[in-house]
Amino acid sequence: MPSVSSQPRRFTFSLSLSKEKLAHYYAGAAQDVQVREEGGLLIRFPLSQLRAHVSHEGVCGRFELTVGADNRVIEFRKIS
Repeated sequence: MPSVSSQPRRFTFSLSLSKEKLAHYYAGAAQDVQVREEGGLLIRFPLSQLRAHVSHEGVCGRFELTVGADNRVIEFRKIS
């Protein structure tokens, strides 16, 4: 049985969502966002993590998601 690391894991990815797409998601079409991180792994996180990064054009940039051993979000930040 593989051991589970207690160390936080970090995932880096780029994301570009228009304001129209975000409005559709926030209207109830989705609760989670699914992206492919730079290492090729498909990851999912709560849509609510994007709120702090929404501009009048939507969400666009490179982000880093840090999760704990339980896969709960520890930090979500825009890095460029």
